[in-house]
Amino acid sequence: MEILTSFRKLTKEGLHKAGNISEFYTMMLLLLTCLSMSNINVKVIIGRMASAMNVIGPLSIIFQKIKSLTEKWSYGLHDAYSTVLEDVRDKKVRGMLLRMGQTIKVGANISEFAKIEFERFMSTSEAEFDRCMERLKRFSEAYSALLTSFAFLSVSMLLTSMIYGGARPEQILITSALMMLVTLTCVIFLIFRNSIKFPVLHSLKERPKNIAKVEKLILPTLIGSILITVIIGVIPIYFDLPNPIYLLYPVPLPFLIGSVAPIVVGLLGKKVVSQVKEIEVAFLSFIKALADSLSVTSSLKLALKPVMLNDYGKLTGLIKRLMNRLKAGFDAGVCLYLFGVESGSKTVASCSSVLGECIRSGAKASIYGKVLGDYTNSVLIRRNKRAQVAGNLKGVIIPLQATLSSVLALIKVLTGIFRKLMQMVSPYVSIIQVPPELTVN
Repeated sequence: MEILTSFRKLTKEGLHKAGNISEFYTMMLLLLTCLSMSNINVKVIIGRMASAMNVIGPLSIIFQKIKSLTEKWSYGLHDAYSTVLEDVRDKKVRGMLLRMGQTIKVGANISEFAKIEFERFMSTSEAEFDRCMERLKRFSEAYSALLTSFAFLSVSMLLTSMIYGGARPEQILITSALMMLVTLTCVIFLIFRNSIKFPVLHSLKERPKNIAKVEKLILPTLIGSILITVIIGVIPIYFDLPNPIYLLYPVPLPFLIGSVAPIVVGLLGKKVVSQVKEIEVAFLSFIKALADSLSVTSSLKLALKPVMLNDYGKLTGLIKRLMNRLKAGFDAGVCLYLFGVESGSKTVASCSSVLGECIRSGAKASIYGKVLGDYTNSVLIRRNKRAQVAGNLKGVIIPLQATLSSVLALIKVLTGIFRKLMQMVSPYVSIIQVPPELTVN
């Protein structure tokens, strides 16, 4: 009954909420597919899923409840699934359990069900990802068009107001800046909301040393850069810096000095992430070679020996550590879990945990090798597509931002020239106004 109580407590506290549930659902489907397509008994599969807390997280409690209802309370599998559905609110999990329960009820082959579910999941995820990328491309085009339009309109409105006096020039500048800020912020918010979160690093408590060091630097660096920016920006207010020193102290200077440390930390983080991506690329060939070797022998230690003859780049060191732990007598599942943790990759950590459960359960190596290989390959393909869209966005926006900065600098020069000209012309032409000093500075 403790399992039933904890399950109800978990579902009431937010099992249905978005977040990690979608990630655990993916791992649950991978593990279920690997076990089911290996022709393992359904009750054995449920037992393995119930004990796979490190792989599918809180979703394992669902299978713990099913196992408890069937073994202790003599429920049928279909009745147990129906009972579980009363407390599951997540649409993906609920729909999968409903279809699985119906498959068991009609006596269909569970391996065919798992194969169809996996193929359906992969195709649906791919289509959803492509639609998201198309939306991001349209948003990037809208962002660039708005940026160009605002730069042109701000210059046109400023010149018109200075020549004909329709409004004060400083009002035009402030209005243009606010309109640009609000509109572009809305577009950036839409880009953020519609982009698919595709993390490279895993979120496990255990972290590799290089990743942990960079993460510890983020908060102190952020606080320090903000303090430096504020302090340096306030100095000209309290100290009347004479020319030409004051000319070296424009508004961007505090931001330039304060951004040095975050840039350094960002470059270090970018280097770490690029190393993790290299590990993921090597992991695709490693998992296929390991599965081929495991199809000959059921021992992970023996299967690793021919695999270690190949060079997998930065992954080679992790493979050697995995082999050393196996020689020391550690459990294969524990060794693979630590292998995934040390890689720093979310994909490698997830697939390694699934691989450990498959080896424990006696699944077919050819089956889980193909499933995990296809999943890893799809992740790499999507990441490349996402990188292409991000590169396209940077290639369009960064030159436009530089152009906008040049336009604003040009506006400052033009207002200075117009101010001097209008000071000479305004006594003779009444419709021309002299812009105030605030506009020029």
